[in-house]
Amino acid sequence: MDEIKKFIESEIYNELLNKVRMQVKIEVNELLPPIVLLNHDASLLKAAKITIGEISDLISKDDKVSQFIIAKMTFYETHKEVDNNEYPEGEELEDDELPVVKKTLPYYKNFMFGFLLEYYFLKNRPSELISYLKATKMPHAKKYENELKEIHNKL
Repeated sequence: MDEIKKFIESEIYNELLNKVRMQVKIEVNELLPPIVLLNHDASLLKAAKITIGEISDLISKDDKVSQFIIAKMTFYETHKEVDNNEYPEGEELEDDELPVVKKTLPYYKNFMFGFLLEYYFLKNRPSELISYLKATKMPHAKKYENELKEIHNKL
């Protein structure tokens, strides 16, 4: 976890964060994220079986990293409506049951960490992406893999 904290505070990560923040116009909480989120990132890193050094190299050598993060954020922002097709016939949500956003909080600094791992797989080991997603217990892993590949292919 200390390795994750150090990486999130690193110059290379913060340069990328600032680049994304300026292009997407998002608010980011400058404090370190809660321990539970850092532990989650550590579990993602363990499932990925890659090192922080490999992620740092990816950021420093690939100018499409920020484009991927921005494209992924944009994709999911435009696709975040509740899909009533996920519910059995007759059990769809009524209008008054749909999620309501009361307040949008700033992103924690580590929000890009999982994105970086996904991009690493898409770029370097695409055939292993599905195994990684399943290891992280990602719901609908195959569908999510296809969406990530779609985003990546548009870069």
